[in-house]
Amino acid sequence: MKIGVHDLEFEAPDLAITRVGGDATPDEARAVAEALAAFATRGPIFLLGNIGAPGATMSARARKILVDGLRDATIVAVAAVGGDFKARIIMRLVEAAFRLLSGNRTRMRFFDDEPSARAWLCTQGCVACGATSVPDRSSGSK
Repeated sequence: MKIGVHDLEFEAPDLAITRVGGDATPDEARAVAEALAAFATRGPIFLLGNIGAPGATMSARARKILVDGLRDATIVAVAAVGGDFKARIIMRLVEAAFRLLSGNRTRMRFFDDEPSARAWLCTQGCVACGATSVPDRSSGSK
């Protein structure tokens, strides 16, 4: 699905893939949050985010809208692909706000390529990435 200059895809049963195409507006952040939250009603999800769009950013307002919209979603792990220093800092800000507001202990790692990101998501229990068993999450994940 296309949301502004961004792409959002779902791989059943538990993987959402975002491809950032540029700056994220508040309306785009809201649409992404709504789509991800709807997907997460089926159960815990994993997120693979390609954040490699040059110079892409997200305003504080857009970050707040995204985090608020995902407050009740259980996102087990986020694998972020690409991204410059600025994009990675923004991702860390979103992660910190999400953890604080939702109580979810989502794990996040950065990768240079999608195959490495998918391999890590598999180790975290992502069925769409090939996992056949789910790791113990008793350490605080929602």
